[in-house]
Amino acid sequence: MSVDVGVLLSRGTLGKIMKGRLSYESIELYDCFARQIGLRPIFFSPEGLSPQSWQVKGVVRSASGNYRRVVLPIPSVIHNRIKPPQLPSALKEVQERGWVRLFNQDNRLDKWKVYALLCGTPRLKEHVPETDRVSPDTVVSLLQKYPQIYLKPCDSSLAKGIFRLEQLEEGSVKMGSPIVEDKVVSPEEAVNQVLQTGRPYLVQQGLDLLRLEKERPVDIRVSVQKSGDGEWSISGMVAKVGTPKAVATNVAVGGCSRPIKSLLSEAGFSPSLILSSVEEVSLLTARTLGNRIPGLADLGLDIGVDRFGKVWLIEANGRDLRITFLQAGEREMWEQTFRRPMEYAGYLVREEKRRRMEQPVTLFLTPGTLALSGKVSGSVETSVREVSERMAFDREIHVLCRGGNGLNRAHSLEVDTPNRRSYLNKSLSELRRLRPDLIQVENRPGFLPEVRMACPHARILLSLHSDRSFWSLSRSHLRLHFRFADGFLVNSQYLKSAMESMFPECRGKVWIHRPGVDPNRFCPAKESKNRDRIRAELDLTNKKVILFAGRVIPQKGVHFLVRDFRRMLQDDPDLHLLMIGSSRYGRSVETAFVRKLRKEIQPISQSVTWIPFAAHERMPGYYQASDLLVTPSVERESFGLVNLEGMACGLPLISVRTGGIPEVVADGETGILLSQTELKGGSLADVCLHLFNHPKEMKRMGEKGRRRAISLFSWDDSVKHLQQVHNRMLWGTPT
Repeated sequence: MSVDVGVLLSRGTLGKIMKGRLSYESIELYDCFARQIGLRPIFFSPEGLSPQSWQVKGVVRSASGNYRRVVLPIPSVIHNRIKPPQLPSALKEVQERGWVRLFNQDNRLDKWKVYALLCGTPRLKEHVPETDRVSPDTVVSLLQKYPQIYLKPCDSSLAKGIFRLEQLEEGSVKMGSPIVEDKVVSPEEAVNQVLQTGRPYLVQQGLDLLRLEKERPVDIRVSVQKSGDGEWSISGMVAKVGTPKAVATNVAVGGCSRPIKSLLSEAGFSPSLILSSVEEVSLLTARTLGNRIPGLADLGLDIGVDRFGKVWLIEANGRDLRITFLQAGEREMWEQTFRRPMEYAGYLVREEKRRRMEQPVTLFLTPGTLALSGKVSGSVETSVREVSERMAFDREIHVLCRGGNGLNRAHSLEVDTPNRRSYLNKSLSELRRLRPDLIQVENRPGFLPEVRMACPHARILLSLHSDRSFWSLSRSHLRLHFRFADGFLVNSQYLKSAMESMFPECRGKVWIHRPGVDPNRFCPAKESKNRDRIRAELDLTNKKVILFAGRVIPQKGVHFLVRDFRRMLQDDPDLHLLMIGSSRYGRSVETAFVRKLRKEIQPISQSVTWIPFAAHERMPGYYQASDLLVTPSVERESFGLVNLEGMACGLPLISVRTGGIPEVVADGETGILLSQTELKGGSLADVCLHLFNHPKEMKRMGEKGRRRAISLFSWDDSVKHLQQVHNRMLWGTPT
């Protein structure tokens, strides 16, 4: 697959090309040379840029040779061929926001800045005419030294606004320009005339340069460009010959172009000696300016040769129109001036690829429903937060999310929007801008087709945290969506088996990546001072506390716990139920199920504490304040992060033998797993009472659970395994 490279043209130039009119640009040559090195050029104007969506409207050449309009991500490499007084705002925003290499970004070189840079190089200073800013004093001073001088605007080309002053008797001067007849004025009048334009001007030493018959001035246009190795090279040289006694030689003011070697021979010079000196000065000029002016890669130099054969650097132009080569019949040189920018674009693409190989960019795309950190976050967000922060030690990690202020090392890209569609649209814009090498899409198979379109070269992993992801789409739609992923992550063997059974074509591309737990934050009560404080705050002192943590929905089975808890109280009035959760993450919505549950709790409300929702950072304290964790899920939980966190805090568990829960909880060792039949039949009450009547068994289960959590489910091990999967996706290394 070819890589897109941008060629930025003015709207007028692009319009002429699309209408088949002649132009000094040849997009056919750009296209031909770009495709030879695996690039596809897209031609566009500044008006086609959309930084908000990170896309560009432009034209590309089809296989049939026709040009068609397209909308594509903004290319990472752009060759600038416009020369506005200042860069358009959209182009500025693109440069500020993204990793975009805009070469020749400063096509309107400041002549005074160029002069200062060149004079700072001793080897070049002797080839640069004496120059100063225009003022009455500097003009008079140079007129006393030289028989003629030039007044030039600092920011123009094509001989626009240039004047030649020749010293006459009695202190007056003859003032001429390419478009106005000569007139006699005083030096002061000449200075006032240029200063009244409001533009900054330079005054420059006139040179006794090579002239042909009838006093026709001659200079040399040299195209110096960066090529496929990133270094400056000469693309072509051609002579420019002005009209008799002309102020300038430019084609735009009546000049013509001729092959340089024959002209030098005609003038009595040795072409090889002169051109060798011209090449040396030109390359040194390009390197000097290129080291100080960002993005410079294409120069059109005006070089003069005086009657003694000395080479003079007259002017450096940031955009060579190249038409002089074609007019002189130097077609090979003309084509070279189009080849070199595309070769340099290929060099920049290779350099970026090399940099990405050394430091690939990885991006996690969260579902966008919950904040990554703070009160409103869930297990998916917890996993992304913990993993991305650890991976960012040695990789460039970005996380697209809502509310990502909890990240320090990884780069959070917050996309706070009111709905899923706008969240995806803004995320796609960021994907086009960052061009990540690997994208891990969290729990949103529906995002895959558009993510693939936004980043066709990226490796895409779909991370599934539950089989609930299958419910939102039909199996046929899921099968179509899965085709856009290169691999899949699941958090349990149960989910891996379920997926491969439903989608046999995914076998060999599904890896288990279990979440982890931080044993320093989630630790037993004896290692923390939270237990007594929180129990006192909740009036739980001297109580035997059963903890439920999770969403208050029928699938979590909390109604079975409430039902059986009422019977437990008859046997042990010191029991207390601590419920953490609501029907929605961060929102206590009064669903019919919640209302029914509150009604059932009402008779025993003095023995129940219901906290609608708690931020994840507060959960360790609630685990430590409890004695037993119960997660009576009636759905096939794929993993169950709550169970793992409870084990790390040293709590014995009662859960259900379903889904991936047995992979976390060792039945009879770290907890007790019930069947669905036992749960629905009321066995939960008997098991709870049994454990409270056997505190040593509870303690032993809690200790074993802590050891199991630390040894099998650390975040460091989780990250290590995920990095192995990412390496396989990026470089084919085995997991």
